[in-house]
Amino acid sequence: MGYFIMLDLDGTLLNRHGELSSNTIKTIKSLKNRHRFIIATGRPYHACIHFYNQLELDTPLITDNGGYITNPSNPDFPVFKSRIDLAAAQKLFTFSKPFIRSAFFNEGNIVYTYKYLPKLHEIFKNHDDSFKKVEVLFDEIDIAPSGIIYLIDVNKMEEFENFLDNDLKHELSYRKWGNDYQHALYEIYVPNVSKYTAIEYVMDHYQGDHNKTIAFGDGINDLEMLKGVKHGVAMKNGLPEVKSACGNITLDTNQEDGVVKYLVSYLDKA
Repeated sequence: MGYFIMLDLDGTLLNRHGELSSNTIKTIKSLKNRHRFIIATGRPYHACIHFYNQLELDTPLITDNGGYITNPSNPDFPVFKSRIDLAAAQKLFTFSKPFIRSAFFNEGNIVYTYKYLPKLHEIFKNHDDSFKKVEVLFDEIDIAPSGIIYLIDVNKMEEFENFLDNDLKHELSYRKWGNDYQHALYEIYVPNVSKYTAIEYVMDHYQGDHNKTIAFGDGINDLEMLKGVKHGVAMKNGLPEVKSACGNITLDTNQEDGVVKYLVSYLDKA
């Protein structure tokens, strides 16, 4: 077998409409008999299985930024699911409740949400008619999620981060996805779990050659993956800090099929 090729979805493999282009589908299908393509996304399972099926993959599927690893085509694959500490998650919610604008996490085809916000919810609804939404108080349920998304008041960022850094530093990790003049968006996840730790799990399963790993990404949650593989590639449309941390950048954006254009050129020279 050839290369293990890891693919982020949003901002990378998908165009700005959240779709796979016909050229991307055609190119990956033409290469997948010689190489293993593995989706590695921050999306939950039910918001990306459609793309897995479109590409007719038979490889593991990495979701929840490495928190959930399965293989939809192989029921015997050893599934991995990480969960954050329940008590720590409840403690964070209790502390943050006065300034939470919205928060949610998914479990299967259910999204548990506090202060439901349709705009944030959209990512969980992709191509999934069985999707369900349940309004809850996160300190009153006994489900330990793989991760939680928090949208908080922007003037509480420092207070929020200090609490995580000082009171929950051993139990929870976080990524800040950005902010505007009103709100800041955070991802809360299990410490030391990332897309790259999931890739290591997959590579160990296949006893794969780490020198034949390629990854494409555009966001902060892709950094560990891009730095960890042998050949990490940042998207032309990626965040400046991602591109500066990566030695390789696509010549084209996600809207211009940047991944497959780069890949075809790279494989031709390999």
